[in-house]
Amino acid sequence: MKPFDSDVMRSPVLSRPPMPGALRTAARPIPTRGTHPHPLPPNRPVATAPGRQRVLLADAEPTRRESMARSLRAAGFVVHTAADGAEALRAVTAYHPTAAVLDLDLPVLDGESVVIALRQTGNRVPICTVGPAESAERAVVMLEAGADDHVLRPVTMPELAARVKALVRRVENGARLSSTLHVGDLEINVPGRRVCCAGVEIPLTRTEFDLLALLARAAGVVVTRERLLEQVWGYDPKSGSSVLDVFICYLRRKLEASGSPRILHTVRGVGYVLRPQ
Repeated sequence: MKPFDSDVMRSPVLSRPPMPGALRTAARPIPTRGTHPHPLPPNRPVATAPGRQRVLLADAEPTRRESMARSLRAAGFVVHTAADGAEALRAVTAYHPTAAVLDLDLPVLDGESVVIALRQTGNRVPICTVGPAESAERAVVMLEAGADDHVLRPVTMPELAARVKALVRRVENGARLSSTLHVGDLEINVPGRRVCCAGVEIPLTRTEFDLLALLARAAGVVVTRERLLEQVWGYDPKSGSSVLDVFICYLRRKLEASGSPRILHTVRGVGYVLRPQ
């Protein structure tokens, strides 16, 4: 008897030599979830539809992070998430988001450290920080560190989406503006986002610049608190916010640092006006 001679091997169907292509198909491993030979980085948008904006969301709490990410995606954003501050810093460099939402209590690097690191390297991505209700006093610290907005938890998902949309809108509006404004000794180069007073350049944050430019366009006219909150921060004017008062103080401090007379005035119960002496 020949080796391996059996009824099975003599079967006319099973003894037929397989096609070469079938051998290659059978030899190729079937990809399974998590074992793809070239997996995509997590959360990385493969192809962003035209007009869709990218948002970096950094929060250490998985359930809360996913809930916030779903809300932002439902609002039309492409969202990349990060679980700690170091990962958030790397993501800003890798994905160049249009805006960032950073929780204060991030591990490795907290939210404040991330904001400071980004601003010190010249990164101007609009940032909204998020913190617990008992951290209200830290809002001033975050804004002074370079954040553009700060919200307290628990934040509703519609409010979060509205805040991020407002940040993105400010970026888009700023890109469309192309003029130079003059108010007394103050010169505001809008496309270059530079401010000089009596020939001396004054460094401003993104939010400080947007606020000053809005007041300069209406120089001599009182701009209401409601209009400033709506156009600079995108807030519902009825909600009110102390963030405006904080930034007015910052602007005055910088505009008057060299001994220049006050040009940013308060009209009590109404708003603010940019009026040279």
